[in-house]
Amino acid sequence: MEFDVKYALDTRRWEQGDFYFNQVGRAQTVFYGSVIEGSITKEYENSAVNYGNASAFFRTDFQNDFKLKVPIKTTTQVTYDARRFKSNYFYAQGVTLPAYPPFTLSSATTRTGGESFEESLIYGFLVNQTVEYGNLFGISAGFRSDYSSAFGGQGTAATFPRGTVFFNPSEFFTNKSLVSNWKLRAAYGEAGVQPGIYDRQVTFSRGNFGESGSTLYTRATANNPNLLIQKTTELEIGTDLNLTPLKGNWLSSVVLNGTYWSRKSNDVIQEAPAAPSTGATGVRDNLVSLKSSGFDISMDISAYKSKNLDWNFGFRLGKAKTEVTAVSNNVPITNGVFYLAPGGNLGDLYMQRPLTSIDQLKPNGTRYIPEASAAGYAVASNGYVVNLANYNVVLTGADDLAVAGNVNPDFTSSFINNFTLFKKLSIGVQFDWVQGGDVYNQTRQWMYRDRLHKDFDEPVTIAGQEGSFVAFYNSLYNTNTPLSHFIEDGSYLRLRDLSITYDLTNVLKQKWLRTISVTATGRNLATWTKYKGLDPEATSALTNQGGTISGMGSFTGVDYYGAPNLKSFQFSLNIGF
Repeated sequence: MEFDVKYALDTRRWEQGDFYFNQVGRAQTVFYGSVIEGSITKEYENSAVNYGNASAFFRTDFQNDFKLKVPIKTTTQVTYDARRFKSNYFYAQGVTLPAYPPFTLSSATTRTGGESFEESLIYGFLVNQTVEYGNLFGISAGFRSDYSSAFGGQGTAATFPRGTVFFNPSEFFTNKSLVSNWKLRAAYGEAGVQPGIYDRQVTFSRGNFGESGSTLYTRATANNPNLLIQKTTELEIGTDLNLTPLKGNWLSSVVLNGTYWSRKSNDVIQEAPAAPSTGATGVRDNLVSLKSSGFDISMDISAYKSKNLDWNFGFRLGKAKTEVTAVSNNVPITNGVFYLAPGGNLGDLYMQRPLTSIDQLKPNGTRYIPEASAAGYAVASNGYVVNLANYNVVLTGADDLAVAGNVNPDFTSSFINNFTLFKKLSIGVQFDWVQGGDVYNQTRQWMYRDRLHKDFDEPVTIAGQEGSFVAFYNSLYNTNTPLSHFIEDGSYLRLRDLSITYDLTNVLKQKWLRTISVTATGRNLATWTKYKGLDPEATSALTNQGGTISGMGSFTGVDYYGAPNLKSFQFSLNIGF
């Protein structure tokens, strides 16, 4: 029997203040601060997290403990832990200060203040049982039950099961000259994300009423006493394979790892619009369910080994996809250029499109271009329908939006090579290849407004005439409203890392010096891509005005004057005594 007890205390104290002089009598018209009369603000926050954990482990070994000729080992674990969080925030502000010191809060003409307090408690149990039969077979199963103050004193425990299993067929092999180890494995687990501390309780804000009165009012985002825990379940199935293909210098070792995973997230909490009669603009609710799946593959090869050269090669490949399986009341969610709808995918881009056919129909079944007017339009060489009267591209209506792309890549991969020459010089090279994944180039759209983008120099053929028609490109600006024309393929190949290390130990030959080496490293040295922006990797979750979007549906994938990854160089000296 083994016991383990831990306690941790994490405290944080934060203070901030700002002060602006009264600038009324000064000559300049521009002033600092929020008001010209001056202000003083002080903020304080104290928070603490108390964490306690007590575990008991009971282990058995059938061979050593019971003298049985079976290689069975067991471990029983029982754990109790508790986490208590407390936070207190206070601020005070004075506006309209005197023109002379002392400048204090009490000397301000208008004084305001506020305070908030948060406290939460989570405690629960973990029970787990593991049984292993040597290296051949093993199984582990257990559960975790937690209580949370977010659900009040009458709340029931949230219980999440888990389990793992492995089987090693290579234990039956009499000859391991090719396959030295082969393991099959699987794991299942559930987890939950609880609502915020007071998301299930009605809370009020306090305000002033008249000169001396006060009032209470509900918050803009209403809380919901019916909120459930966001629940996630995940299943993983994988294999690990160690091969020794050849006995000479080449391919002496190959290690393969592959994992397929499937994840479901139900009752994801998101803010939903609220009826005006409630007095709130939104209400928190369990709105969305998601289903994800993907795979990860890794391969490490000892490609070549000799007295003066070692070459190791690594390969990584991954793919993931997340589908929206349910949205509350089947009402799609639009967040910036992103869109969530049942049957769609997380990361879908939703917007207007240029017409690609003169007889294209509206959602109500009528034509965008009446048949009698069709002669006044033509399809340009890039496939867009153009009005011959002004050379403007014809777009779908604001009520005719559609999914035009997705920001998730088809796959991500890395190629890693490490060379060691004469046991002194080491060279490491890593290339990253990302295939697919759309980027919404908001920067390019803004440049269309001022006719600055190089696209304006590209000729296009319209009704037999070829030229760089300014009206054609300028019409695609679309007053900065999202348009599929600015969705681009974000595929790229990047020289992510190049490092060179030289071992100087044998050169210096000092008794007091165990090892010494110098290293030069460069990152993001070169990128090959057809993306028209600066960097297909430099994207964020932003609106068409550069504002940050958050919540369900928001995703990185918008290039809004994004700063590209920096090309960097680093030199280091490593000394061991």
